[in-house]
Amino acid sequence: MKTYQAIIFDLFNTLVHWNPEKIPTFLWKKKTLKSTNLITYRELGEYCRLFSFEKYHKVCIEVINEITKKKSEENIEISCVERFKTILLRLHVSEPDTLSQLAKKLASCHMRILANATTASQTPIIELKKLEKEYKLGLLSNFDDAETAHRVLKEKKLGQFFSSIIISDEIGIRKPAPDIFSVALKSLKIEARETLFVGDSWEEDIVGAAKFGIDSVWINPGRTRPEEIRIMHPFKKKIFCIPSIEGLSNLIEQLT
Repeated sequence: MKTYQAIIFDLFNTLVHWNPEKIPTFLWKKKTLKSTNLITYRELGEYCRLFSFEKYHKVCIEVINEITKKKSEENIEISCVERFKTILLRLHVSEPDTLSQLAKKLASCHMRILANATTASQTPIIELKKLEKEYKLGLLSNFDDAETAHRVLKEKKLGQFFSSIIISDEIGIRKPAPDIFSVALKSLKIEARETLFVGDSWEEDIVGAAKFGIDSVWINPGRTRPEEIRIMHPFKKKIFCIPSIEGLSNLIEQLT
């Protein structure tokens, strides 16, 4: 009998990666910043007259920092649209229809840029093709716009491999919250002890999975020495470490 019956994957920086060269830049206080803020500001059209780009950029940074802190502390997901609504409210755009329409427009622009900045090699497809023959495959990812996550999966030809796809934006909670791992397992009709999680974030993926009773594979390019392949963890779960998704199927074959 196989050690594992199912494998659940993180999406970003595990199966697909961000290409920073595709993020637009602008000059800010003599520094070149990579950000969508200037592009989204221009998407405001006539509403740009209400506030300067300087004011818009400062409020964007302020709100993003607040939301990032709240997400981390409470393990909740706050959608990209809600983020832009908060930004616009701080800038005194409060008429309900205008607020909703502009927030959706800015979120769509922002996410279009991010989606176009993702890259994926053939390696994850090769690995998934090998693994789907023997295991149930699921995907569990933190991302604040589910539509974009599904778009990326479709464009990179990855979505077809998964029996279950859970994006944090769809359920309002994020890894490492136990409830989101529970949702993923229930969708696959599998137990934690029968599951292996594959991800790149130590806290969100590896610690989160371990707390829920799931063994994991940590994708970490910085740990490549043989003695680092297996890591001891206080939650008594097995944690294996490899530098990339390449060779994942061989590792899992050895484990079973």
